[in-house]
Amino acid sequence: MNTQNSTQVPELGLVCITASQEVRFRALTRKRLLQLTIPEQEQTLRTLYTENLKRLNKAVEFCTRENIHLYRLSSALFPFADEPIGMAILMELAEEMELIGKQAHLLGLRLVLHPDQFVVLSSDRPEVIENSKLLSI
Repeated sequence: MNTQNSTQVPELGLVCITASQEVRFRALTRKRLLQLTIPEQEQTLRTLYTENLKRLNKAVEFCTRENIHLYRLSSALFPFADEPIGMAILMELAEEMELIGKQAHLLGLRLVLHPDQFVVLSSDRPEVIENSKLLSI
């Protein structure tokens, strides 16, 4: 006779939008960044990326402590990383990012990134809705 419970309890994960201040990332708008000189932009992005990596490490610790095995975080973690200025800074931080990824893997935590525009459509403006449909094709 099989004594195992055949009903599996689903495991839930943590999403990037949380009520807790314990797992909260910094952000930067394009308007704010473009008001700065190029050296100021570099320093601002370097500071933001470094701070968000620290917060990602805290998120890994939080998930481990709370026995959470999946963490979905926004690709906005490193804004402007798709531009040369941001990519150069990310390359500087590659080793630190690798260490966090390896730590998450060792702890059994799956990290998943998502672009914000494909997760939640939170606008009631018809042009935003139509644009989102076009982006997801």
